[in-house]
Amino acid sequence: MNDKASALIYLISCAVNGSTPDRGWVSRMDSDGVFRLAKAHKTSAMAAFALESVKDALAPEAWDKWRQAKELAVRRNLLFDAEREKLLAWMDASGIWYLPLKGILLKDFYPRYGMREMADNDILFDESRAEDLRGHMKAEGYFVKDFNEGVHDSYEKPPVFNFEFHRQLFNYEANSGVFETYYADVKDRAVHTEGTGCGYHFSVNDLYVYVTSHAFKHFDGRGTGLRTLADDFVMRKAKAAELDVAYIDAEFEKLGISAFAGCLQSAADKLLAPVTADDPEAEVGARIAALTEEEQKLLGYIVESGVYGTTDHFIEKRLREVDNDGGPLTTWVKIKFFFRWVFPPRWRMDTAVPFTKGRPWLLPIGYVYRMFRAAFARRQKISRELAAYRRIDSSRKQ
Repeated sequence: MNDKASALIYLISCAVNGSTPDRGWVSRMDSDGVFRLAKAHKTSAMAAFALESVKDALAPEAWDKWRQAKELAVRRNLLFDAEREKLLAWMDASGIWYLPLKGILLKDFYPRYGMREMADNDILFDESRAEDLRGHMKAEGYFVKDFNEGVHDSYEKPPVFNFEFHRQLFNYEANSGVFETYYADVKDRAVHTEGTGCGYHFSVNDLYVYVTSHAFKHFDGRGTGLRTLADDFVMRKAKAAELDVAYIDAEFEKLGISAFAGCLQSAADKLLAPVTADDPEAEVGARIAALTEEEQKLLGYIVESGVYGTTDHFIEKRLREVDNDGGPLTTWVKIKFFFRWVFPPRWRMDTAVPFTKGRPWLLPIGYVYRMFRAAFARRQKISRELAAYRRIDSSRKQ
C-alpha cells in the first residue's frame, strides 16, 4: 500500500471520528499527492474537514486547495438540497411516487454537513410517469442526457445540477440477476414518508442492505473507492442501535453477498477506527498489514479503482465472462470476447437497448442501432475500452 493511500485513510478516519490529525504528521504530508488521490476517491472535502483545525501546519497554497474542495462540497449540497426539495414537491403535487437513494441519504450520517461529496441526486420513481417527468425537467431548463437507455434517466443543468431518476434499482448484470429479482417489487419494501404525498423511504435495515448491495455492484463491475469504506463505517456507527444484524445477515445471504459485506465491514472497522498512537503513520501501516488476505485484496482493489472504478476493471470483468483463467488471451478467447462485445446477450440488450426487451424479433435492429450509436455518440468510450483491452492483453503476455 502506498504512502498516499495510508495518509488518506488516516485523514478519513479523523474526519468520520471527529478527531484532529497530528500536527507534525500534517506538516510532513505530501499534500499535493494526497489531494490528488482524495479527488480521485471523492473524499477531498472529507479530508479537508479533518485538516481544517491544523491548517496552519500546511503551506497556505496547499491548504487553499483543501479549503476550496470543502467549500465546493458544502455549496453543492446546499444547492442540491434546495433544488431537490422543489422537485419532490412537484412530484408530490403530480402524484408521482419517489424514493430518494444513495448519497442523498448517506450524507446525513456524516458528522458535518458537506463532508460527503455529491455528484448527483439519485431517485427511484414511477417509471410509468417518465414522459411527464421529462417534460417537467425540460421546462425547468434541464438537458436530457439519457432517457430510456438504461436503469435510469439522466438530467443536467448548470451550474452543478445532475439528477438520475431510476426506473429500477438493478438490472440482470448485478450479481447475475439476483439483485434484479430481489428488488423487483421494490415499492413493497419501502415505507411511505410521513408529511409527503408520494414520498417513500427504506427502513434503516433495508437501506443498509441496499447500500451494501449497491457497493457490491460497483465493486464487481468497474470497482469502487475509499468513500465506500467511509459510507459503510459512518452508517453503522450512526445507526448502531437500530440495525437488526440478524435480519441484515439473512438478507445478505439471499443476495449472495455475505462474504463481501463481512469483508467490507471488517476492513472499514479496522482501518477507520480512531487513531490514537503518537505515530499515526505507523499505526495505519500496522492496521493495513494486519488485514486478512481477503481484506488486503479488497483494499488494494478499492485504492486503485477510485470512486467510479476503472475501464480496465470493466474489461477484466467482460474477459472473465469468456475466459476465467487469467492467462494469455488465445485467439479463440479474443474471438469470443469481441463477438460478445458486438452482440451482447439478451439480458444486457434489455438495458442497453430497451426497445428490444421482451421483443426478441427486434434484436437484429437493436444490434445495428447499438453499433451506430457507438460509432457516432460513444466513440471516446469505445476508444477507452479498446485501450484497456490492449493493456490487459499486453500484461497477460508477460
